[in-house]
Amino acid sequence: MEPIGDIVRRRRDYLALVARPHHAGGESPSDPSHAPCGGLGWLRWDVPVEHPRFGEMYPCACTVQRMERRRAGALYHLAGLPEPHMSMTFERFLRRPDLQQAEENARLMADGKAPFRWLVLEGPSGVGKTHLAVAILHYRIAHYQAGFWGIYVRWPAMLRALRQGYDDGQYDTTLLALFEAPLLVLDDLGAEYRRSDGDGRTSWAAEQIYMVVAE
Repeated sequence: MEPIGDIVRRRRDYLALVARPHHAGGESPSDPSHAPCGGLGWLRWDVPVEHPRFGEMYPCACTVQRMERRRAGALYHLAGLPEPHMSMTFERFLRRPDLQQAEENARLMADGKAPFRWLVLEGPSGVGKTHLAVAILHYRIAHYQAGFWGIYVRWPAMLRALRQGYDDGQYDTTLLALFEAPLLVLDDLGAEYRRSDGDGRTSWAAEQIYMVVAE
């Protein structure tokens, strides 16, 4: 897993990107001959001189499409999805009768219509837990809403980052990155993280999970 500092830096880069006005300077559509703007990226309102919009410019459809591609690219960069997970969408999920309820809940979460804040997918290895969880992130990126971003994290790697945070002073920063994500996909939450220590106290790993979920 990459250092948590890189995750935080990706978030800042993304926020800077969406906050900056988009313009067509230096960029051109892939096929300018098919664009109404002739490759300029912008069009002028065709209105009389006395109209309030006279002289104003607005983005051509080719510019809007380019902005959408750039935004999606920034969101995927921020999410940190491993390459093998880039194809884990709802459309490519292998449907099974015994997973119907899990898929329905995942789609509710993706649509923002779920009556719950957290969705836990558990079961034996290879049934599609990771696929459904990642599909939620894919869907939310494809159906972007203002202010949305998400992070994919393998929990064992995140635990290592949290432990390392005690030494390098990044513990609070690591937790903050988890707390601030509107959508957080935690993969590979093994049963060992729910066990208690030998003296009956809640394990350190379990405490970290409770802290993230409670926030």
